[in-house]
Amino acid sequence: MERGLGTRLVIAPDVLADLLANYDGECPLIPGTEGLDVKVVYSTELYDAVKTCLEAAGTPFGAAADAGLALQRAGIPAEPSPDRQLFDDPARDMLLRLAVGAGADYVVSGDPDLLDLREWKGVKFVPTVEAAVQAVLAVVPTVPVFRAATEMEARIAREVLDDAGIRYFEASRQIPWYDGIMIIGEGFYGELYVLEKDYERAADLLEEYVDNSGEDTGD
Repeated sequence: MERGLGTRLVIAPDVLADLLANYDGECPLIPGTEGLDVKVVYSTELYDAVKTCLEAAGTPFGAAADAGLALQRAGIPAEPSPDRQLFDDPARDMLLRLAVGAGADYVVSGDPDLLDLREWKGVKFVPTVEAAVQAVLAVVPTVPVFRAATEMEARIAREVLDDAGIRYFEASRQIPWYDGIMIIGEGFYGELYVLEKDYERAADLLEEYVDNSGEDTGD
């Protein structure tokens, strides 16, 4: 079973409108979250604000309607908190009320007042969807899948995973030393980590690479 953190995002209407305008229904609504349990939460109020953004951008009626249906399919409806959170302006307070009511993890918004807060009642603020994805990935469980003896071996292993579309993280064991690289006490260059859900496929591909190259992973 694919494993994620059940992360919930509240996204500002203008940003969400851009996502929906480019959404093809094939990939996740949030790019880069393939295989992760990341959901966009929305309310009727947010849905209406998104439609207003699409109309202001000159989006044809049919495309705007499709975007609304896409949000209903890809998102999770939630009830905002009935209590005013921070702003007297209901439109500005909307994201906070929804985030608190939905138990969201992140609010994606370029509003400088929100970003200056950094956090509100357990909800963190990030300026872009990409920043939210990076924050999610930073705490997603990963496992070591490959130990590279040299920088060249690490580069080839990265290419294997890149070609397969497998996300990876690298933990280097090397330190700068004069005009070259010194591999410290561990005796190897570094390790590659992958998401738990990708481990078996990544391990099989890298094992095939090792068999073909005549080297081993260090396992």
